[in-house]
Amino acid sequence: MTRTTVDIMLVLKFNPCYRTTDLLKMSGGRLRMKVVDVMHMDNVRNADKLWLVLRYQFLTRQQLRLLACDFAERALDRIDEPDPRSFEAIRVARLFAVGQASSEELAAAAYAAAADAVAYAAERQWQIERVIAALGGK
Repeated sequence: MTRTTVDIMLVLKFNPCYRTTDLLKMSGGRLRMKVVDVMHMDNVRNADKLWLVLRYQFLTRQQLRLLACDFAERALDRIDEPDPRSFEAIRVARLFAVGQASSEELAAAAYAAAADAVAYAAERQWQIERVIAALGGK
């Protein structure tokens, strides 16, 4: 079961980078508030809002997985020529979230996408080494 409210003591259990006094100041002195209200706070950085709320205490595993898929897909849409295996992994993760793919299918799609990331990193390293050599460096 997920919580709809958050209190200062729970936030402190997550080991925030803020002191208790800072948290109280940001919350306007409130010790407890609705989680959705935290997301509307103008005096809290967006990264900190996400750090707090993207947890099993506030969202279901399904919600978290689907949000992660949304975030990953948006990131892929912003790069040139993303590997289709990454989109496939997102598609399978969405299916898994709603019970339409097995954990084996999810693992296979994730492995394929990870293999692409490793190959990409290796290619970039090779390119760096070639440029260094072209510049006469070692």
